[in-house]
Amino acid sequence: MSVLDALRYRLRSWLRPAAHARDVDDELRFHLALEVAQRQAGGDAPVDAAYAARRRLGNVTAVAEEAISAESPTVLR
Repeated sequence: MSVLDALRYRLRSWLRPAAHARDVDDELRFHLALEVAQRQAGGDAPVDAAYAARRRLGNVTAVAEEAISAESPTVLR
């Protein structure tokens, strides 16, 4: 990612927080689905693969909130 792309991404996350939250959610869902597919390809049953993928990723809501807050601007007092 170039410096310009990183700046544009950060600016977009500050100016459009709802869109940024959707992007983070979409990316987490993608990674979860990828992990499930890899586990199923490895021979796990679909239910077991989904459970193991969620366990590996952790609390999806907490991960999303942490990612969103990491991109949020901080105000110094």
